[in-house]
Amino acid sequence: TLIPNTTEASAEKHIPTYERIEDEIYVKINHPMEKEHYIEWIALVKDNQEFFVKLYPEQNAECRFKYIPGSTIYSYCNKHNLWKAEVE
Repeated sequence: TLIPNTTEASAEKHIPTYERIEDEIYVKINHPMEKEHYIEWIALVKDNQEFFVKLYPEQNAECRFKYIPGSTIYSYCNKHNLWKAEVE
């Protein structure tokens, strides 16, 4: 079982942050996006709904999802594993 982290403990940021813009959320992670160390994906999950965005090195760690109150945003770092944040 992989348990998501919720507390930052290093200079790199892993916990997703978001800004609500009308009926969407703009998700961003202030994290390096280098070939050796990057955020591989971001997902939004609520009950049986899952929305997934694959990321690649050298692009920004950001995306947009439909705003779903009470959902959870997950991010996965290739070196530091799974992270999460709750959507209010």
